[in-house]
Amino acid sequence: ENELSLYDGHQISRRVNLSTYMYRSYSVIYTIEKDKNNNLWLGINDEGVMCYNPQKDFFSHVDLDVDNLDIRVFYEDEDGTMLIGSEIGLYTYSKWKNWPPTVFAIMKDKQQKTWMGTLGSGIYILDANNKELIHLHEDKNFCSNNINQIYKDRQGGLWIATYKGLAYVKDSNYPEQIEVYDEKNGLADSHIRAIQQDKMGNIWVSTYTGIACWNAYQQKFHNYDYQDGVPMGG
Repeated sequence: ENELSLYDGHQISRRVNLSTYMYRSYSVIYTIEKDKNNNLWLGINDEGVMCYNPQKDFFSHVDLDVDNLDIRVFYEDEDGTMLIGSEIGLYTYSKWKNWPPTVFAIMKDKQQKTWMGTLGSGIYILDANNKELIHLHEDKNFCSNNINQIYKDRQGGLWIATYKGLAYVKDSNYPEQIEVYDEKNGLADSHIRAIQQDKMGNIWVSTYTGIACWNAYQQKFHNYDYQDGVPMGG
């Protein structure tokens, strides 16, 4: 608890006790992001944002003018602006934009639109000035209002982890043209937690009960669960 560890690929080479930098006696790091200057941004339970400068070996809090804030996701824009997704909205550094809670996912598409996935409110697509362009949600036939992750593949397509399936936007110029994969398409579990593309172009997802691989060549899912040695989800 209250510890940040550095793993060098073989072992833990350094541990940092964050207690002296925290307002609370106990907290959990939810997310870590490295920016273009090699600073580490830490999203912390009830602590907001902490930033580590490796050149100075110094930790500092980023003031968002809100106490006891949970930070879920970071995304660094091309101009160096850090977008911060929290339980009460989207921040850009210390500037708060009053979007609905809770922000779980942020991604820029090829046209530099911002896709913001929320818990309970679907996806907001914003322009360069953070003005709303499109709102994808269940009332407009999107598969789920609950978003865990938005992942951009090497071709620029967007894969969206939702509570009710894996959504795919092949061309972000047309964000409302969406394919949704669920049990009908061969997924053993449609509650998608996280997404990653491998070197072969396959898309791997973690689900509530295991993992699945979308084979790009075969155009089909392969599912793996506890019977294959995968730890149970939940």
